[in-house]
Amino acid sequence: MELYARLRRAVLVEGMSRRAAAREFGLARKTVPKMLEYSAPPGYRRQQPVRRPKLGPWQGAIDAILEDDKQRPRRQQHTAKRIFERLLLASSRYAHARQMKRARACTRKLRTQLGRVTREIERQAAQPSEKLAKLLETAHRIHAQQRHDKNKVYSVHEPEVQCIAKGKAGKPYEFGNKVSVAVTSRCGWLVGAKSFAANPYDGHTLEAQMKQVKSMIGDRVSEAHVDMGYRSHDYDGPVTVHIDKRRWGRASRRLWRWMKRRAAVEPSIGHLKKNTGWSGIG
Repeated sequence: MELYARLRRAVLVEGMSRRAAAREFGLARKTVPKMLEYSAPPGYRRQQPVRRPKLGPWQGAIDAILEDDKQRPRRQQHTAKRIFERLLLASSRYAHARQMKRARACTRKLRTQLGRVTREIERQAAQPSEKLAKLLETAHRIHAQQRHDKNKVYSVHEPEVQCIAKGKAGKPYEFGNKVSVAVTSRCGWLVGAKSFAANPYDGHTLEAQMKQVKSMIGDRVSEAHVDMGYRSHDYDGPVTVHIDKRRWGRASRRLWRWMKRRAAVEPSIGHLKKNTGWSGIG
């Protein structure tokens, strides 16, 4: 402001030429007429309207919602959260009806709303708390992730949830964490249950599971029966590991009988998922 006032005084009051003023104050010659045009700095002036490639198609619908809210009680008016929920519901309905183009449009709108809300929170909270900073980090991950990215966020409240491919016709995917369960072959007593971060290969969880079983019941295990997902496992210990197979082959009758007994763990896993809240384990 001081330079602004000095230049205007020198040119308008003392009669200094614009070229001499530009040389005296170290300014560009095109800057001097701009400073003389206004008595105070006008600030940034936009030459063209703001382009909204994602928000633009929805601006009319949002304006109509907000205009309609003026005639409604305050509790019935739309907030950013309610507009978000309304678009999320529309996106889900369009996807269920196989109207994928409309569903993708709603998803783009949701992404735009998330970016706007996140930036507004960051402007108002200069020093966010630890909890808020964690939520903002999750929001940035959700805003930046794409369809084919790895390690995507599937849940805001549980960001460590993974997408686990089951390969079943009725349920090809499950969302949660991988859990390894160990039970006794004779009576089905639960002797180990260990959760694993990310989504490791089944065979790479056997070493950690055997360590847990040993800490629970000691060296009382001589044989372990596992399914075919544990081929090329990482366990190298004294316990003999028998991997299930589709046909009897050269296996003895006694071994085959115990291997068929391994399937008894599946109902136990089903009860754990349903009765104890482990609905997100795979």
